[in-house]
Amino acid sequence: MTATRFIQIAVSILLLFVLCQPLAAQQYPVRVQVQTLQPVSAQLSNLYSGTQARMIVTLLNTDLQKPVLQVRLRLNIKGTTVALRNRDYGSYPLISLEAGIPVQLSLNDLAPYFNIDNMEVSGVPRQQLQQSGKLPDGFYNFCIEVVELNSGQLVSNDKLGCAPPVWISTSEPPLLNLPRKGEAVSFRDPLNIVFNWTPRHMGSPNAAFQTEYEFTLVEIWDTGILPEAAFSTTPPLYQTTTASTTLLYGPAEPPLLPGKRYAWRIRAKAKQGIDEFDVFTNNGYTEIFYFTLQEDCAPPQQPVATVQDGRITITWLPQPKMFEYLVEYREQGKDNAEWFNVKTTSSEVTIYDAVPGRKYDYRVGGYCTLGNKTLGDVHGFTVPSRDTTANRNCGLLPDIKLTNQTALQELQPDDQIMAGDFPVRLLQVRGAGSFTGYGYITIPFLGYNRLKVKFDNIRVNTDRQLMSGVIMSTFDSLGTQIVDVDNIMANLLGIINSLGKLITDQQSNPVYGDNVQQGVKDLEEEVENLIAAGKISDTTSAKELIQQLEAQTSPANTDNDTKAKASGTLQKLKELINQDNSTTGANTTAAAAAKKNYFTFNTIRFNSGDTVYLPKSNQQYEIKAFLANGKPVRKGAVWTGQQHIVDSATVKYAPGTTSLSLAGSLIRVIDSVSYKTDSTKKAPDTLTVNIVTVEISFSQDATQVYGFDENDSTKEECYPSYKNTTPKKGLMWKAINGNSTNDYVQIKVTPAGAENKVKFILSDSITFSVTPRIPTAATQTLTLKGTVVNKETALIPRVGAFTNDTMQMKVKSYKKITKKVKVIRLIESNDDIQLVAVGDTTHPDSAVVAWGANKFLDSKLGGDDRVIYRRSKGDSVIVAGPNRTCDTKANNINIVSHDLSRATIQTTLDKIYTQGVVEWQVDATSYTKTMNYDFNRDSMIDVSRWTSAEMQAIIDTCDTKDGSYNIFLVDNPDDHSNGFMGMGQRFGFIHIGKMPGHPAPTDAAKTVGHEIGHGAFRFQHPHSQFPGCYPPRGAGAWAPKDINNLMDWDGGWLRDLIRKYQWDEIVR
Repeated sequence: MTATRFIQIAVSILLLFVLCQPLAAQQYPVRVQVQTLQPVSAQLSNLYSGTQARMIVTLLNTDLQKPVLQVRLRLNIKGTTVALRNRDYGSYPLISLEAGIPVQLSLNDLAPYFNIDNMEVSGVPRQQLQQSGKLPDGFYNFCIEVVELNSGQLVSNDKLGCAPPVWISTSEPPLLNLPRKGEAVSFRDPLNIVFNWTPRHMGSPNAAFQTEYEFTLVEIWDTGILPEAAFSTTPPLYQTTTASTTLLYGPAEPPLLPGKRYAWRIRAKAKQGIDEFDVFTNNGYTEIFYFTLQEDCAPPQQPVATVQDGRITITWLPQPKMFEYLVEYREQGKDNAEWFNVKTTSSEVTIYDAVPGRKYDYRVGGYCTLGNKTLGDVHGFTVPSRDTTANRNCGLLPDIKLTNQTALQELQPDDQIMAGDFPVRLLQVRGAGSFTGYGYITIPFLGYNRLKVKFDNIRVNTDRQLMSGVIMSTFDSLGTQIVDVDNIMANLLGIINSLGKLITDQQSNPVYGDNVQQGVKDLEEEVENLIAAGKISDTTSAKELIQQLEAQTSPANTDNDTKAKASGTLQKLKELINQDNSTTGANTTAAAAAKKNYFTFNTIRFNSGDTVYLPKSNQQYEIKAFLANGKPVRKGAVWTGQQHIVDSATVKYAPGTTSLSLAGSLIRVIDSVSYKTDSTKKAPDTLTVNIVTVEISFSQDATQVYGFDENDSTKEECYPSYKNTTPKKGLMWKAINGNSTNDYVQIKVTPAGAENKVKFILSDSITFSVTPRIPTAATQTLTLKGTVVNKETALIPRVGAFTNDTMQMKVKSYKKITKKVKVIRLIESNDDIQLVAVGDTTHPDSAVVAWGANKFLDSKLGGDDRVIYRRSKGDSVIVAGPNRTCDTKANNINIVSHDLSRATIQTTLDKIYTQGVVEWQVDATSYTKTMNYDFNRDSMIDVSRWTSAEMQAIIDTCDTKDGSYNIFLVDNPDDHSNGFMGMGQRFGFIHIGKMPGHPAPTDAAKTVGHEIGHGAFRFQHPHSQFPGCYPPRGAGAWAPKDINNLMDWDGGWLRDLIRKYQWDEIVR
């Protein structure tokens, strides 16, 4: 081996030895131990508040060379998608660590580190975290780092300062079981009602908490409103707390009255000791269930049915407790047959619409108290078959004599009245004593078919016989007097398809949930129309499916599995309707329709030659063309007027351009070939459909009460109220008062004439209302009303059978806020008095030159005069110096500030702040205060900071001390600004004399509104609040933006609007 080779090997071994030595671990002087007490609530405040420490941090200084280490902590919270970390420039307490002595921190010691203002937040909106204080569900690591105060260096191991990972979960409140929602509970003496609910948190970590349940029972006094709405405004009748999931309400509890309605709710609370933890959604509250406690009311006895001449007369023994009787009847042999009813105040009724040759069940009951019915056992009768050839009157019923002239005051849907010889079944009715609505008549001589009728201002006696007014069929020259099944089916299927989409969206995006409620109401209305037409045989099942949909899609229903079942319920309803309206059924109207060529728009059917109304949007509609036999048009079909061909039978159409008139756009398809019944060729079929694209626009109405925000993209793109609206950015907003005050918005429907094809849907139709729902003119004012504050809804127009939720306006209800302000005009007066002329010699026996009653005296720079305090007099005086000569000249220049009419301020504040549902009460008194505040003798007020000594002197002297906001009119600011008011302050300064061109009073009053925005509501300038998006006004960028925003800093006088994001800031 050569020497060179030996050296190479030696060097390699040496390098290998060096590289293989373990690296010395970095030493950190502070050891950290973090403990969290399981389970951990999603509410961050639970980790540092309460009586028991749920997070403990132990610190130990192991560096004996530094006996005292000054440090601060840095908290890191890391989740799957969320991260929170203390900012380096936050406000934290100083911690002194003495070597070898452990320091333990918990509860209030840790509070500054959980302050959201001290944190960098990612993965969750900061605003959401500030409002709720809750972390989203998931796994989290809570880690503590120790930072030396002076150097800013990390002095602890960030890998070892973490607590074990924790699972944070928010649980659903319990499900209510008994009594069931809307149930009639039998009265028993003694009272014994079982309330039961099922907890839904037992499978989560929150089960480790001690859970107690707050039971609340209220009596619903007003049965005319929804129990859910009445619950929150009604004081509890009984409230208790239990650890059980069953409560027995017995004689020891407050008595319940028969015939009354009661509502109940459970609130789940997670506790440990006396500490309460927020681990449930909706603050632990369940939905609200209600029940009616029935009267001790026996049904009528010995009912007897007598059949004669097609009429069925049912009699029974009177029941003295009942004020009204009810007879229900239905066809036998049909499990889902609907119960029809007849009401009376006598002990006898006559049924006129039973079909000959069929058997019926009936039962007799009545009402001992309003709204609570009691029914007897089921009995039966048979109607004999009728020999129509032997009946000379062709089935006409005999005349009914009218003797009772006592007017009935109330009718309800599904009631039956008699119009002469004809029984009228009511579907919709309104009024008291005089009634308007519609229903149907069953006509025996037309094969017991039903004819739709309408009535207006009719009067009915207590025997439910028509006394005055006219009930008219809906006959017209086109023969549509029998309900137009084609149109109903088109609308119905359109609603079903829209609802299906909404229900799907609801499961992934709850913001659409309220739209479903309105859709179910619209669906119920169209199903009633089909029932009126006699086109649904299984009416009971149809109504039960509607009721299931209402329950499954209720906002109070938080069970996602039940919501998922809503889609299946909707499909069952669709199958039930199609079963009675198919070509193979007995429905000849539907069969005739099925023999026409037709189109489908997203599965909704329209006959060839129809006009289809679509809402303007960029949505692609799939249009398919079908021949009368139900088969698509064949390959080679020629389309004209369409936008995009998919195949021979299918095109895509986007209604992106508003139609100029009702002529719309024609789509035509010519089939390639057609055949006669003998398979010989005939001329090809031509299918046409006319499409009218309808646009609905919203605008500020001249009579509106509160604000309207058009969300103009060129002005408002920076604002959260523009960016955060769904389902698209920039939706318009309307503010209303949540105290049931009417407000107004203007709508315009284009093209004119299509307004009767538009129907407005409210996503929350319980809290809000709109009238009219169907406009009667192309340009019209809609009336909006809200009954609960701090709620939002969407006003969505449905066009024909289709809904486009991007063409909507948002509405939010606010609570009206009232604030007071007083305006004080300032006059600055220097009240120093000069006794000796400048340059004169003072009298030998007196050193006094000048004095000032306000003790704020002027002196000449360079002179030897001085100020002394005379204890005997309690004042300060100027005395001449050694030269015995007066060198001081008092500055007597007064500042007389411009005044501003209080009425002008009131009018301007009303115009601005009414937009955000705020009322300012401006004191009409013209306060004026004369004082000396010019301490630096520059004849200006110092506004260099909040607050300068001169500003503070004005506040101390002029504060009205009554809680009102104070606006001081003070001219000559030293920074030449228009005004100054600190964030969240009660005092503001307005400098009219320094405003550009001494503006008009209304413009000066806008500055008052601007400054009050800072003080009362912490409004910021848009260029400061939205940097990077809004032109930087502070840097002199005056590019046009939202110059109408009250808080824009452009020096102009256009600003008199507050936007939707500012409405919300007022509330916060």
